[in-house]
Amino acid sequence: MRTGHFVRAGNNTIEIKVTNLCIIRLIGDLQSSAPAQFTHTNTRDYAKDSLLLTSGILAPVAMQPENLLRWR
Repeated sequence: MRTGHFVRAGNNTIEIKVTNLCIIRLIGDLQSSAPAQFTHTNTRDYAKDSLLLTSGILAPVAMQPENLLRWR
């Protein structure tokens, strides 16, 4: 079995990092329970009761091998 630079024969671990939308952080900073304000901006387009948008991984993730890729 041919392996690439990042994938090795045997077990491999893949880590996926997901980031929320900036609007969610801005609305979170406006909550009375927020321990601190993490963002600083000059826009005031959102209030503490603004609708939160859906973000992140929204469906199951499936990994499939791709035999057409050739690592050099």
